[in-house]
Amino acid sequence: MKLLIVLLMLGPLSAHSQSVSFIKPFYKRFRQDQWSWNYLIKAEPISQGVWEIKVKTIMDPAPIGPYYSQSIIDCNKQTITNEEGYVHNVPKEWRSTAEQGMPELYEAVCEKKPE
Repeated sequence: MKLLIVLLMLGPLSAHSQSVSFIKPFYKRFRQDQWSWNYLIKAEPISQGVWEIKVKTIMDPAPIGPYYSQSIIDCNKQTITNEEGYVHNVPKEWRSTAEQGMPELYEAVCEKKPE
């Protein structure tokens, strides 16, 4: 794991999205001395342009094991509904830490389409 951290530190320390893959993270970031990687591990269409997704987040150093979350993404309305039922409008670029990863998740599901 330490080697992975060293290799990641050689690259830029900014968040960015990658191509859709259940193996590669769609979003990674370094914030407050901690790395985190978000993986799209489930994406099932439930209607035209609406997806049920599950995301796994891994942190290093890890305060706990992986964190899993489920959401509904509506590509037509550009919204993400979390597990508690709160609907988030997806911004083009995140403006606050609460929105980090939302544009990348929306892009991974709605624009790149899960395989």
